[in-house]
Amino acid sequence: MQTKIFLDEGEMPKRWYNIQADLPTPLDPPLNPATGKPATPDDLRHIFPMELIRQEMSTKALHRYPCRSPGYPHPLETKPPLPGKKA
Repeated sequence: MQTKIFLDEGEMPKRWYNIQADLPTPLDPPLNPATGKPATPDDLRHIFPMELIRQEMSTKALHRYPCRSPGYPHPLETKPPLPGKKA
């Protein structure tokens, strides 16, 4: 059985916890498939937004979720748009 929990916007988490802050040694960085060497933020920017890269490469324990941008869904939004409607 699958359970879904819907939260009002005021109940949405404001921060997420990065477990890397508590690891005894850092995780290995992602590898650039073209070079086989650790990927740099510049390599990753072609795939991911810079804010996501900063958070993923950080060892800071708590991160704030980014604010909702016009035309983009909230990062935790679980309800898909209705057919024929824009998100």
